Amino acid sequence: MRTRLPRLFAALLILCTACAGPGRPKELARGVEPMTNEDALVLHSAGLDRLMADSRDAGLRSALGMLDDRLLELPAEFGAEDFPLPIGQLVFDTLARPMSLTLDVPPDADWSQGPSFDAQLTVEGSEHEVAELAQGYAGLLAMVAGAESRPVAGQPGLRAFDTPVGTASHGVVGAGEEASFVLALGEVDAGPLGLGSLDLPEGVEPLLAFKLDMGRLQGAIDVFLGSLGMEGLTLRDQLALWGLSGDAPMKITWAYGIADGLSHSASRYGNYVPISEANASLETAPITEADFGLVPADAVSAAIVQSDPATALAWIKMADQDPDVDLIEMIYTFTGVHLEQDIFGHLGTTMGYYTANSSGGGGLMSLVVFVEVVDEAGLNGTREYVFDTLDDLATAELDGRVDFRTWDHGGAPCSTLTFPGWPVPFELSFAITDGFLFFTLSPQALAAAIDQRRGGGPGLLANEAFLSSAAGRLDDLTSVTFVDTERRIAEGYGTATLLTAALANGVRSPDDPTRDPGLVLPPFPALAAGAVPSVALSRIEGDDLVTIGRGDPSVTANLVSFCGGPLAKVIGVGLFAITPLVMLGTRVEEASAFEWEEFEMEELSPEEEAELLRALSGETEEGDG
Repeated sequence: MRTRLPRLFAALLILCTACAGPGRPKELARGVEPMTNEDALVLHSAGLDRLMADSRDAGLRSALGMLDDRLLELPAEFGAEDFPLPIGQLVFDTLARPMSLTLDVPPDADWSQGPSFDAQLTVEGSEHEVAELAQGYAGLLAMVAGAESRPVAGQPGLRAFDTPVGTASHGVVGAGEEASFVLALGEVDAGPLGLGSLDLPEGVEPLLAFKLDMGRLQGAIDVFLGSLGMEGLTLRDQLALWGLSGDAPMKITWAYGIADGLSHSASRYGNYVPISEANASLETAPITEADFGLVPADAVSAAIVQSDPATALAWIKMADQDPDVDLIEMIYTFTGVHLEQDIFGHLGTTMGYYTANSSGGGGLMSLVVFVEVVDEAGLNGTREYVFDTLDDLATAELDGRVDFRTWDHGGAPCSTLTFPGWPVPFELSFAITDGFLFFTLSPQALAAAIDQRRGGGPGLLANEAFLSSAAGRLDDLTSVTFVDTERRIAEGYGTATLLTAALANGVRSPDDPTRDPGLVLPPFPALAAGAVPSVALSRIEGDDLVTIGRGDPSVTANLVSFCGGPLAKVIGVGLFAITPLVMLGTRVEEASAFEWEEFEMEELSPEEEAELLRALSGETEEGDG
């Protein structure tokens, strides 16, 4: 028995692990290294080489690496050979290398003589690389600031010059492979950035990081609000509602890193609970299994959020700059619809969207937006009033060319915006049924959404792509987002092919045939095979809102996935529609600015004028017609 019990225990352990769910990754322990950085604002990047280390990014990395040479050619091509500095190249070189940007307002800063803050740009590299960068910035500063710089005592690599807001320094610090270029306003800080682990999994280095600490900016905000007099008091209260001022200022951190074939992201919204309580938007009820069931198992993308609809009202009220004007009451006066009583007061806290095969193929036209409804009768009353008002307007002004068609699906009343007699290629539809308000871009998607709500199929918790990236437990969540990256790549690959072809041609040179990036975009099978789905889970921890995400480590794969998403398609449709209008507006502007003076005739003598009139009338000196 002594030898068989451990084996039996091991077998039971393996069985329990197998029954826990196929493909479910474990929640990784977070790093414990504390942040020591006290700056108000921090931006950090480890450089393109670290961010684009995936083999699928080789083509894009190669093309971006050729931008330097291409940018150097542009001044000559545009007839600006005397342009003193290729600013575009300087900006790209800065962003491509490991760099950080910090800004801080010391708590004891003296603002009596003007703005008082510290800021520093640091770019890391070899001594040779940063020396070239320093030379470029020196030329830019001489051109823009026009001030003469002077050596900095004790720091031979730095030069300083005076600005209206203090002394600025620029130059090279360090040596060898650990040198840095710095451009600083205030004292130069050559020490470590001190980001810590930033809630990323243990051992994952932040390759991208962002930090905003509004508490460190309170001194500057107080000075600004004080300069506004009584208006500043009103604005102070409004800013406090969103954590931009007051006793509970927000502190936001975000980080991104790559490890073990996965990308990891982590964000923390500090003081989320007191801020949400102040603006009446706090919702602590978690997403339930029934909420996951709203999204079909064949979803391509989805988001479910728990949030109080009063948030929208708070934003509207914040827009009230005149204390004597109530914006909500003003809207009610003009429309007859009271936003709080007739709309938001009838809504619940669960909302979200999805695109899925079952709702229309998984693309843009399969989009379903849903919002919980706690008072269907009240919201239906608002719908009927709005419909009647719009129907009267359409009949009077548009000869009935715009109409809301009512129809029925399984006993659920549905409505679709139609354009009788006009070939408009969309049918916006919605329904208030089964405790939810559904918005879709087609009646087919609406019917599918209603069927899903009524238990027509398994929900998101049966989606294998979602489960493969949803690390850890799924309880106590306030929001969840999901993108099936492999499927989105299939939808966005065609658009990405056009964009990467433009990039490839853009960096090629007619004078240098050897400059060729090759395949910027990998073949579809190489890009899509094994693409990691993107999942982000948010929950409240203490007073903070923490979001942990994981996804595909390839920048190219994620960009192509974005090209296949609804947002990119909406942007594309918008550009397609706006471009002709912009061109037309430009032509109208050109016509309105037409300078007829350019065509005024020179002053003629009487003899020359008579000769010109005879020529225009077809006569000759002999009088022949």
